[in-house]
Amino acid sequence: MSQESLVMHLPGLCYSTLQLDYLIICDKDACAAKILKLFEAWAKDKVSGIEQAKQHNAAAIREGREPTHDESGWMYNTIPNLERRLLFEYSEKTIRKALKFLEDKGYIVSRHNPQYRWDRTKQYHFQAAIVQRAIFAIKPECLASYYTETDPIKAETLGFMHLVNLPD
Repeated sequence: MSQESLVMHLPGLCYSTLQLDYLIICDKDACAAKILKLFEAWAKDKVSGIEQAKQHNAAAIREGREPTHDESGWMYNTIPNLERRLLFEYSEKTIRKALKFLEDKGYIVSRHNPQYRWDRTKQYHFQAAIVQRAIFAIKPECLASYYTETDPIKAETLGFMHLVNLPD
């Protein structure tokens, strides 16, 4: 019998995750790295729902109704919601700066709602291919400062990185 955690946490509560490869590609900006991890998770949920949305829309069209389910992969989010999801660890200003950084790097794209011009809530699209390319471009020596002799980089990590490293 395997156990995911030693402590049973309350269900449905959010948590914040910092992933080393995201920290590296975000130039050690922990806020940006955590936002990127959130967007990755939300994008994964969106992708899994797109097929269902397509089926619902196709059924609506067959029945002569307008399709209403979003198939785009865009997700909307507010700064206050991001503050909550990051457990109030970062200020609004820091989050805005991190979002701009992520856009400048091309890891996310943002827009306002194209359907309702009055809706100024930002929508975001996670750019998985660009993020993946940045991760594959991490050089093994970039990891050296994060590990010591007592906590070495795993050989399989270095081997994997050698196989996928892309040319400049």
